[in-house]
Amino acid sequence: MGMVCMSPNGVIVSTAYASTIPASTTVVAELNRVVVDVLDLEVVDWKKPRPPSSPGLWFFSAISYPELADMVAACAKYIPDGAQVIGYIFDGFTSQRLKKLPARARPLTPYVRRLRRFDTIHHPIRALVDEQAKLLGTQIAYTPVGVDAVRYGRPGGMRDRWVTVNGYGRQSMPVSRLLSDRMNSSASEFYQHTNHIRMGTVVDADRHRAHFWQLLRMSRIALAYAPEVVDPRGRFPCSFVGQRWFESLAAGCLVAGVRPSAPEAAELLDWTDATIELSDDPEQAYAELTALAADVDRLEAISHTNYHQTLRRHDWRHRLPLIFGHLPELVPLLERNAGELAESADAYRRGTGDLLAG
Repeated sequence: MGMVCMSPNGVIVSTAYASTIPASTTVVAELNRVVVDVLDLEVVDWKKPRPPSSPGLWFFSAISYPELADMVAACAKYIPDGAQVIGYIFDGFTSQRLKKLPARARPLTPYVRRLRRFDTIHHPIRALVDEQAKLLGTQIAYTPVGVDAVRYGRPGGMRDRWVTVNGYGRQSMPVSRLLSDRMNSSASEFYQHTNHIRMGTVVDADRHRAHFWQLLRMSRIALAYAPEVVDPRGRFPCSFVGQRWFESLAAGCLVAGVRPSAPEAAELLDWTDATIELSDDPEQAYAELTALAADVDRLEAISHTNYHQTLRRHDWRHRLPLIFGHLPELVPLLERNAGELAESADAYRRGTGDLLAG
Protein backbone atom coordinates (compact mmCIF):
# COMPACT_ATOMS: atom_id res chain seq x y z
CA MET A 1 0.00 0.00 0.00
CA GLY A 2 1.06 3.59 -0.50
CA MET A 3 2.12 5.63 2.48
CA VAL A 4 1.83 9.13 3.92
CA CYS A 5 4.24 10.40 6.57
CA MET A 6 3.05 13.06 8.99
CA SER A 7 4.84 15.10 11.65
CA PRO A 8 4.97 18.65 12.98
CA ASN A 9 7.16 19.42 9.95
CA GLY A 10 4.46 18.44 7.47
CA VAL A 11 3.32 15.50 5.35
CA ILE A 12 5.16 13.25 2.88
CA VAL A 13 3.16 11.19 0.40
CA SER A 14 4.45 8.23 -1.62
CA THR A 15 3.33 5.21 -3.62
CA ALA A 16 6.62 3.47 -2.92
CA TYR A 17 5.51 0.86 -0.42
CA ALA A 18 3.19 -1.22 -2.63
CA SER A 19 3.59 -5.00 -2.49
CA THR A 20 3.53 -5.43 -6.29
CA ILE A 21 5.11 -2.51 -8.17
CA PRO A 22 7.52 -1.88 -11.06
CA ALA A 23 11.07 -2.49 -9.91
CA SER A 24 12.16 1.10 -10.48
CA THR A 25 9.58 2.45 -8.03
CA THR A 26 11.72 1.43 -5.06
CA VAL A 27 14.09 4.33 -5.75
CA VAL A 28 11.20 6.47 -4.52
CA ALA A 29 11.13 4.56 -1.24
CA GLU A 30 14.85 5.22 -0.76
CA LEU A 31 14.37 8.96 -1.19
CA ASN A 32 11.43 8.92 1.20
CA ARG A 33 13.35 7.05 3.88
CA VAL A 34 16.02 9.76 3.82
CA VAL A 35 13.37 12.49 4.05
CA VAL A 36 11.81 10.66 6.98
CA ASP A 37 15.20 10.20 8.66
CA VAL A 38 16.13 13.86 8.30
CA LEU A 39 12.75 15.46 9.02
CA ASP A 40 11.56 12.83 11.54
CA LEU A 41 8.28 12.04 9.82
CA GLU A 42 5.73 9.45 10.88
CA VAL A 43 4.59 6.91 8.26
CA VAL A 44 0.88 6.10 7.79
CA ASP A 45 -1.29 4.67 4.99
CA TRP A 46 -1.99 7.43 2.46
CA LYS A 47 -4.95 5.66 0.87
CA LYS A 48 -6.84 6.26 4.11
CA PRO A 49 -5.32 9.59 5.11
CA ARG A 50 -6.53 11.40 8.17
CA PRO A 51 -6.14 15.15 8.65
CA PRO A 52 -2.49 15.69 9.57
CA SER A 53 -1.56 17.61 12.68
CA SER A 54 0.54 20.09 10.67
CA PRO A 55 -0.73 20.28 7.08
CA GLY A 56 1.23 23.34 6.02
CA LEU A 57 3.82 21.38 3.99
CA TRP A 58 3.14 18.44 1.67
CA PHE A 59 5.87 16.54 -0.16
CA PHE A 60 4.98 14.04 -2.88
CA SER A 61 7.51 11.78 -4.62
CA ALA A 62 6.84 9.42 -7.50
CA ILE A 63 8.32 8.00 -10.67
CA SER A 64 6.22 10.01 -13.12
CA TYR A 65 3.92 12.98 -13.58
CA PRO A 66 0.76 10.84 -13.88
CA GLU A 67 1.49 9.21 -10.50
CA LEU A 68 2.10 12.62 -8.98
CA ALA A 69 -1.20 13.94 -10.37
CA ASP A 70 -3.15 10.96 -9.00
CA MET A 71 -1.53 11.26 -5.57
CA VAL A 72 -2.27 14.94 -5.08
CA ALA A 73 -5.85 14.39 -6.23
CA ALA A 74 -6.30 11.61 -3.65
CA CYS A 75 -5.11 13.90 -0.85
CA ALA A 76 -6.66 17.14 -2.10
CA LYS A 77 -9.34 17.45 0.57
CA TYR A 78 -6.69 17.41 3.30
CA ILE A 79 -4.49 20.09 1.74
CA PRO A 80 -5.54 23.53 3.02
CA ASP A 81 -5.31 26.71 1.02
CA GLY A 82 -1.89 28.27 1.44
CA ALA A 83 -0.11 24.97 2.12
CA GLN A 84 3.26 24.42 0.45
CA VAL A 85 2.98 21.48 -1.97
CA ILE A 86 6.29 20.15 -3.35
CA GLY A 87 6.92 17.20 -5.66
CA TYR A 88 9.87 15.16 -6.86
CA ILE A 89 9.73 12.78 -9.81
CA PHE A 90 12.46 10.57 -11.25
CA ASP A 91 11.08 10.25 -14.78
CA GLY A 92 10.63 13.87 -15.86
CA PHE A 93 8.85 13.30 -19.16
CA THR A 94 5.40 14.73 -19.79
CA SER A 95 2.57 13.28 -21.86
CA GLN A 96 3.06 13.59 -25.62
CA ARG A 97 -0.72 13.91 -25.98
CA LEU A 98 -0.67 16.97 -23.73
CA LYS A 99 1.85 18.68 -26.01
CA LYS A 100 -0.49 18.20 -28.96
CA LEU A 101 -3.39 19.99 -27.25
CA PRO A 102 -3.95 23.69 -27.97
CA ALA A 103 -2.39 25.84 -25.24
CA ARG A 104 -5.79 27.16 -24.17
CA ALA A 105 -7.14 23.63 -23.67
CA ARG A 106 -4.34 22.29 -21.47
CA PRO A 107 -5.42 23.98 -18.20
CA LEU A 108 -8.84 22.36 -18.60
CA THR A 109 -7.48 18.82 -18.38
CA PRO A 110 -7.62 17.07 -14.96
CA TYR A 111 -3.92 16.20 -15.40
CA VAL A 112 -2.80 19.83 -15.59
CA ARG A 113 -5.28 21.06 -12.96
CA ARG A 114 -3.90 18.56 -10.48
CA LEU A 115 -0.26 19.34 -11.23
CA ARG A 116 -0.93 23.06 -10.85
CA ARG A 117 -1.67 22.40 -7.19
CA PHE A 118 2.09 22.03 -6.72
CA ASP A 119 4.15 25.06 -5.84
CA THR A 120 7.24 23.36 -7.25
CA ILE A 121 7.92 20.02 -8.95
CA HIS A 122 11.56 18.90 -8.98
CA HIS A 123 13.10 16.43 -11.41
CA PRO A 124 16.58 15.54 -12.71
CA ILE A 125 16.28 16.43 -16.40
CA ARG A 126 17.55 19.99 -16.79
CA ALA A 127 16.87 20.24 -20.53
CA LEU A 128 13.10 19.90 -20.01
CA VAL A 129 12.56 22.34 -17.15
CA ASP A 130 11.68 25.52 -19.09
CA GLU A 131 9.48 23.74 -21.62
CA GLN A 132 7.52 21.93 -18.92
CA ALA A 133 7.04 25.04 -16.78
CA LYS A 134 5.27 26.65 -19.76
CA LEU A 135 3.38 23.47 -20.62
CA LEU A 136 2.07 22.81 -17.09
CA GLY A 137 1.80 26.34 -15.76
CA THR A 138 3.61 25.59 -12.52
CA GLN A 139 7.19 25.94 -11.31
CA ILE A 140 9.49 23.12 -12.43
CA ALA A 141 12.96 22.91 -10.88
CA TYR A 142 16.04 20.92 -11.80
CA THR A 143 17.32 18.85 -8.88
CA PRO A 144 19.71 16.01 -9.71
CA VAL A 145 18.81 12.54 -8.60
CA GLY A 146 20.65 11.33 -5.51
CA VAL A 147 21.35 8.11 -3.67
CA ASP A 148 21.33 6.93 -0.07
CA ALA A 149 25.06 6.30 0.09
CA VAL A 150 24.96 6.14 3.89
CA ARG A 151 22.64 3.15 3.88
CA TYR A 152 23.63 1.35 0.69
CA GLY A 153 27.16 2.42 -0.28
CA ARG A 154 30.31 0.34 0.14
CA PRO A 155 33.85 1.07 -1.07
CA GLY A 156 36.84 -1.15 -1.76
CA GLY A 157 37.23 -4.89 -1.35
CA MET A 158 37.86 -5.36 -5.06
CA ARG A 159 39.73 -8.63 -4.68
CA ASP A 160 36.64 -10.15 -3.06
CA ARG A 161 34.09 -8.83 -5.56
CA TRP A 162 33.02 -11.80 -7.65
CA VAL A 163 30.99 -9.98 -10.38
CA THR A 164 33.49 -8.72 -12.94
CA VAL A 165 31.05 -6.67 -15.02
CA ASN A 166 27.49 -5.77 -13.99
CA GLY A 167 25.26 -4.90 -16.92
CA TYR A 168 22.03 -3.92 -15.16
CA GLY A 169 19.43 -1.94 -17.10
CA ARG A 170 19.85 -0.42 -20.57
CA GLN A 171 22.89 -1.92 -22.28
CA SER A 172 24.70 -1.84 -25.60
CA MET A 173 23.49 -5.20 -26.83
CA PRO A 174 26.46 -5.95 -29.14
CA VAL A 175 28.83 -5.41 -26.20
CA SER A 176 26.57 -7.28 -23.76
CA ARG A 177 26.29 -10.33 -26.02
CA LEU A 178 30.03 -10.55 -26.52
CA LEU A 179 30.67 -10.18 -22.78
CA SER A 180 28.17 -12.95 -22.06
CA ASP A 181 29.74 -15.26 -24.64
CA ARG A 182 33.28 -14.65 -23.42
CA MET A 183 33.01 -14.05 -19.69
CA ASN A 184 30.37 -16.65 -18.86
CA SER A 185 32.06 -19.58 -20.54
CA SER A 186 33.52 -22.45 -18.53
CA ALA A 187 37.05 -21.40 -19.44
CA SER A 188 36.71 -17.81 -18.26
CA GLU A 189 38.06 -16.37 -15.01
CA PHE A 190 35.56 -13.51 -15.31
CA TYR A 191 31.82 -13.27 -14.70
CA GLN A 192 29.32 -10.93 -16.35
CA HIS A 193 25.93 -10.35 -14.78
CA THR A 194 23.10 -9.04 -16.94
CA ASN A 195 19.41 -9.66 -17.53
CA HIS A 196 18.14 -12.07 -20.18
CA ILE A 197 14.55 -12.15 -18.88
CA ARG A 198 11.73 -9.74 -19.69
CA MET A 199 9.08 -9.28 -17.04
CA GLY A 200 6.59 -6.55 -16.18
CA THR A 201 6.56 -6.55 -12.40
CA VAL A 202 8.59 -7.54 -9.38
CA VAL A 203 6.49 -9.31 -6.76
CA ASP A 204 8.77 -8.52 -3.81
CA ALA A 205 10.15 -5.04 -4.40
CA ASP A 206 12.09 -4.64 -1.17
CA ARG A 207 13.94 -7.93 -1.55
CA HIS A 208 14.56 -7.30 -5.23
CA ARG A 209 16.06 -3.92 -4.45
CA ALA A 210 18.27 -5.47 -1.74
CA HIS A 211 19.35 -8.03 -4.35
CA PHE A 212 20.16 -5.22 -6.80
CA TRP A 213 22.26 -3.33 -4.26
CA GLN A 214 24.20 -6.40 -3.18
CA LEU A 215 24.98 -7.23 -6.80
CA LEU A 216 26.41 -3.74 -7.23
CA ARG A 217 28.44 -4.02 -4.02
CA MET A 218 29.83 -7.32 -5.28
CA SER A 219 30.72 -5.88 -8.73
CA ARG A 220 34.07 -4.52 -9.85
CA ILE A 221 32.74 -2.72 -12.93
CA ALA A 222 29.23 -1.40 -13.59
CA LEU A 223 28.17 -0.55 -17.13
CA ALA A 224 26.11 2.61 -17.70
CA TYR A 225 25.12 4.02 -21.08
CA ALA A 226 23.87 7.51 -21.87
CA PRO A 227 20.13 7.56 -22.66
CA GLU A 228 20.78 9.24 -26.01
CA VAL A 229 23.07 6.34 -26.96
CA VAL A 230 21.08 3.35 -25.71
CA ASP A 231 17.32 3.96 -25.94
CA PRO A 232 15.67 0.71 -27.01
CA ARG A 233 12.12 2.02 -26.54
CA GLY A 234 12.69 5.45 -28.06
CA ARG A 235 11.65 7.20 -24.84
CA PHE A 236 14.33 9.84 -24.34
CA PRO A 237 14.18 13.17 -26.21
CA CYS A 238 17.30 14.49 -24.49
CA SER A 239 20.33 13.52 -22.44
CA PHE A 240 20.36 13.37 -18.63
CA VAL A 241 22.24 11.74 -15.75
CA GLY A 242 20.04 9.01 -14.27
CA GLN A 243 20.17 7.18 -10.96
CA ARG A 244 22.25 4.24 -12.23
CA TRP A 245 25.41 6.36 -12.24
CA PHE A 246 24.99 7.41 -8.62
CA GLU A 247 24.00 3.95 -7.44
CA SER A 248 27.07 2.39 -9.08
CA LEU A 249 29.39 5.09 -7.73
CA ALA A 250 28.01 4.72 -4.20
CA ALA A 251 28.57 0.97 -4.37
CA GLY A 252 32.24 1.61 -5.15
CA CYS A 253 32.12 0.30 -8.71
CA LEU A 254 34.22 1.54 -11.58
CA VAL A 255 31.59 2.95 -13.96
CA ALA A 256 32.24 2.26 -17.65
CA GLY A 257 30.19 2.76 -20.80
CA VAL A 258 29.15 6.02 -22.44
CA ARG A 259 28.85 9.20 -20.38
CA PRO A 260 25.73 11.36 -20.94
CA SER A 261 26.32 14.39 -23.15
CA ALA A 262 24.05 16.55 -20.96
CA PRO A 263 25.99 19.61 -19.72
CA GLU A 264 25.21 18.75 -16.11
CA ALA A 265 27.26 15.54 -16.45
CA ALA A 266 30.41 17.66 -16.44
CA GLU A 267 29.27 19.25 -13.16
CA LEU A 268 28.08 16.11 -11.40
CA LEU A 269 30.79 13.67 -12.54
CA ASP A 270 33.84 15.92 -12.53
CA TRP A 271 36.58 13.89 -10.83
CA THR A 272 39.24 11.70 -12.39
CA ASP A 273 37.87 8.33 -13.56
CA ALA A 274 34.30 9.11 -12.46
CA THR A 275 33.37 7.35 -15.70
CA ILE A 276 35.46 5.37 -18.18
CA GLU A 277 34.48 5.61 -21.85
CA LEU A 278 34.25 2.29 -23.70
CA SER A 279 34.76 1.75 -27.39
CA ASP A 280 31.70 1.24 -29.60
CA ASP A 281 33.42 -1.82 -31.05
CA PRO A 282 32.51 -4.89 -28.95
CA GLU A 283 35.92 -6.54 -29.36
CA GLN A 284 37.71 -3.38 -28.28
CA ALA A 285 35.27 -2.83 -25.39
CA TYR A 286 35.91 -6.40 -24.23
CA ALA A 287 39.67 -5.83 -24.28
CA GLU A 288 39.27 -2.57 -22.35
CA LEU A 289 37.06 -4.19 -19.71
CA THR A 290 39.29 -7.21 -19.17
CA ALA A 291 42.31 -4.91 -18.79
CA LEU A 292 40.43 -2.82 -16.23
CA ALA A 293 39.22 -5.92 -14.37
CA ALA A 294 42.77 -7.22 -14.06
CA ASP A 295 44.14 -3.97 -12.61
CA VAL A 296 42.94 -4.49 -9.05
CA ASP A 297 45.00 -1.68 -7.56
CA ARG A 298 43.48 0.84 -9.93
CA LEU A 299 40.00 -0.57 -9.29
CA GLU A 300 40.55 -0.23 -5.55
CA ALA A 301 41.64 3.41 -5.82
CA ILE A 302 38.72 4.32 -8.06
CA SER A 303 36.29 2.50 -5.76
CA HIS A 304 37.30 4.53 -2.71
CA THR A 305 37.26 7.78 -4.70
CA ASN A 306 33.81 7.14 -6.18
CA TYR A 307 32.38 6.29 -2.78
CA HIS A 308 33.92 9.39 -1.19
CA GLN A 309 32.62 11.70 -3.92
CA THR A 310 29.12 10.24 -3.70
CA LEU A 311 29.02 10.50 0.09
CA ARG A 312 30.42 14.03 -0.05
CA ARG A 313 28.20 15.42 -2.81
CA HIS A 314 25.51 13.09 -4.16
CA ASP A 315 23.76 11.51 -1.20
CA TRP A 316 20.09 12.50 -0.96
CA ARG A 317 20.93 14.45 2.20
CA HIS A 318 22.78 16.92 -0.03
CA ARG A 319 19.75 17.23 -2.33
CA LEU A 320 17.18 17.97 0.37
CA PRO A 321 18.33 21.61 0.83
CA LEU A 322 17.63 22.10 -2.88
CA ILE A 323 14.09 20.79 -2.41
CA PHE A 324 13.18 22.29 0.97
CA GLY A 325 15.71 25.13 1.30
CA HIS A 326 13.11 27.84 0.61
CA LEU A 327 11.44 27.00 3.94
CA PRO A 328 13.36 28.94 6.63
CA GLU A 329 12.15 26.74 9.48
CA LEU A 330 13.75 23.65 7.90
CA VAL A 331 17.03 25.18 6.74
CA PRO A 332 19.03 24.70 10.00
CA LEU A 333 18.08 21.01 10.19
CA LEU A 334 18.79 20.36 6.52
CA GLU A 335 22.13 22.17 6.59
CA ARG A 336 23.20 20.40 9.76
CA ASN A 337 22.49 16.97 8.29
CA ALA A 338 24.24 17.76 5.00
CA GLY A 339 27.17 19.30 6.86
CA GLU A 340 27.60 16.33 9.18
CA LEU A 341 27.61 13.98 6.21
CA ALA A 342 30.19 16.13 4.42
CA GLU A 343 32.38 16.00 7.54
CA SER A 344 32.02 12.21 7.68
CA ALA A 345 33.00 11.97 4.01
CA ASP A 346 36.05 14.16 4.60
CA ALA A 347 37.05 12.06 7.61
CA TYR A 348 36.74 8.98 5.41
CA ARG A 349 38.96 10.63 2.80
CA ARG A 350 41.60 11.51 5.40
CA GLY A 351 41.57 7.93 6.70
CA THR A 352 41.96 6.40 3.23
CA GLY A 353 43.88 9.15 1.44
CA ASP A 354 46.57 6.79 0.16
CA LEU A 355 43.89 4.64 -1.47
CA LEU A 356 42.08 7.37 -3.38
CA ALA A 357 42.51 7.88 -7.11
CA GLY A 358 42.38 11.66 -7.01
